Amino acid sequence: MVEFNSSPLFPPILVHKANIDVTDEWITKVKEWCLLTGKKDDQNDLTTTFGCGQQPHQISWIMNVLSEISHQQTFVNSWVQVYNPGGFHPIHNHFGNVKTSMSGCLYLTEGPTTQFQNPLHKDQISSGENTIPGDVLLWDSRVYHFSPPVKKERIILAFNLI
Repeated sequence: MVEFNSSPLFPPILVHKANIDVTDEWITKVKEWCLLTGKKDDQNDLTTTFGCGQQPHQISWIMNVLSEISHQQTFVNSWVQVYNPGGFHPIHNHFGNVKTSMSGCLYLTEGPTTQFQNPLHKDQISSGENTIPGDVLLWDSRVYHFSPPVKKERIILAFNLI
């Protein structure tokens, strides 16, 4: 498994970052799987597999890569999202499931990272450096976060962990 580096997001809240090896072929296969099995969200201009049946961590060829992040038993759920240019995801958190303690994202394209809202000062937003394919972020599932409109296609594999 990879080793995560931790840094303060909003003290004492941390964000944990690592990078895992993902091939262009694997990324293309994940994108095609999402477009084939996912549902189009016209309001947010993206395609998502959230709530569409089989989850990425349940698919062996995807889990082979995700196993670098955590053991399969720790995944509560997972999904892929393919954003079109202009696509976005409004502010939300993942704390609705009592099993979930950490949320995360595997970035499959280069571009801006997820943006986070300070829980104590809601007008403060933190965004890290741009991501590259294979970057993984983990954060406390109670932290509100969002993806502002993207300029070019963005592909992520999101998940919640116990």
